[in-house]
Amino acid sequence: MVAEVLSQNFSHLIRNKIISGVKVASTLPPVVMQQFVDDTFLFGQSSVIEAKEWKHLLEDYALASGQLINYNKSKIYFFNTDRNLQNKIIHILGCCAANLPGSYLGLPLTVKEVTPKFWESILERMQKKLAGWSGKTLSGADKLQLLSASLQGVPVYFLSLFKISIAMVEKLEKIQRSFLWTGMEEKARISLVNWELVYKPKYMGGLGIRISDLNKALLTKITWNLVMGNADSCKIMRAKYFNHTPFSSLVSSNDLPSGSKIWSNIVKS
Repeated sequence: MVAEVLSQNFSHLIRNKIISGVKVASTLPPVVMQQFVDDTFLFGQSSVIEAKEWKHLLEDYALASGQLINYNKSKIYFFNTDRNLQNKIIHILGCCAANLPGSYLGLPLTVKEVTPKFWESILERMQKKLAGWSGKTLSGADKLQLLSASLQGVPVYFLSLFKISIAMVEKLEKIQRSFLWTGMEEKARISLVNWELVYKPKYMGGLGIRISDLNKALLTKITWNLVMGNADSCKIMRAKYFNHTPFSSLVSSNDLPSGSKIWSNIVKS
């Protein structure tokens, strides 16, 4: 509720043309504030006047709400801004400047394809989880439960936004296969069932642990939320990329609007 008051105050400044915000699409008002989890994102033009207005409003918000803003943990991202102007804005707001590509909540902030190094970090995380499990003392059902709940749980956040490569799928499935049949022991054992059958959906007689299917399902869910969602972020994406064009017509055309790799993955899903 308090954050909503802050948002309305920023909107008031835009209506009175005191600040500009960022114009994302012609059919939407300028974007100045978005929130995700416990973080607040502010968007605006690189100007001393706008920076001062932000600072005054944020100080008033902190005084009225009792919530202190941690400027030491806040970051400013500049685009096409002169270095001298950057320094002035940094001085006014009291934040540090940051550069892209970077990361947010472990996800890379980039418009390009994620590098193999990014996926290698996922592999390492999965292997560390396995290191604490004594697979040889677990039953087959126990191992399957761990695979479903923990191994697939590690990369889900990343699979929700990025399309995983076939090579990386094979590496992840190798970890799954090794744990399921050997408990990650050094000694090799014969696989009891062909892996092609194991990773099939349960209704087809498999165990339902295929990572590539999970990746496609999660990207499709993002697409559904984008097309049907009422959140401001969904409205912004629709206005920017759809331009009142039905999504089905958009993805079937050869003239797709350009965007980040995440947008490309959504369209391909």
